[in-house]
Amino acid sequence: MFFRELINSSSPVKTWGDLDKDLSGLADDSRKVLQDFCYVAVKGIHADGHDYISRALESGATAIIAESEPSEDIIEQGITWVQLRDTCRELPRLAATWYRFPAQDMKVLAVTGTNGKTTTAYLIHSIFEQIQHRAGLIATII
Repeated sequence: MFFRELINSSSPVKTWGDLDKDLSGLADDSRKVLQDFCYVAVKGIHADGHDYISRALESGATAIIAESEPSEDIIEQGITWVQLRDTCRELPRLAATWYRFPAQDMKVLAVTGTNGKTTTAYLIHSIFEQIQHRAGLIATII
């Protein structure tokens, strides 16, 4: 996917570099960055992804999405950089774009109530498995 496609639904504060760069992946964890990835720096509760931009670049990131501006040496290296107001808020949209909006092809069932939610969810999941219908299950009990 080209970087321009990835950020198409975002509202960049400012951009630097080649927006037509072809990317091979997207990651918000610098340890998972590979060659030609886009790294999204997100401020978390215990860590700030902006502190790991250099690690992402060392691992092969060629594009960065951050809340800050790049340093001069980053610009000189030819790294594509997009500054967004809130990367945490934009990350789900970026991931949906990267994976071509998979939720559009899913049907989602939710179980609500006071009692019996987990049991009901497991029963529904079991029924779908029995009829050989692909199904996922998210619950609080393992």
